[in-house]
Amino acid sequence: MEKDKSYFYLYRISYMWYCPLGFLVAIITGWIISWITRWIFKESSIEIDLNLLSPIVASRKQKRKEANEYRNAIKFNEY
Repeated sequence: MEKDKSYFYLYRISYMWYCPLGFLVAIITGWIISWITRWIFKESSIEIDLNLLSPIVASRKQKRKEANEYRNAIKFNEY
């Protein structure tokens, strides 16, 4: 059986690859557009209200924030 080269490449892949490819395209496109808009508008990250997050994520974010503040305080006191 000879493969016909005239078909578009996406028609030759298995249907089982559609979901992973769509996921990757959406994630990569969203990341690139987010990066470009942040670069164009020069916006910094905003502080997220921890009450809007799930308890597990909020506690991890709070611990990470406290650890960063502690590290910054130590670096600030050393100089």
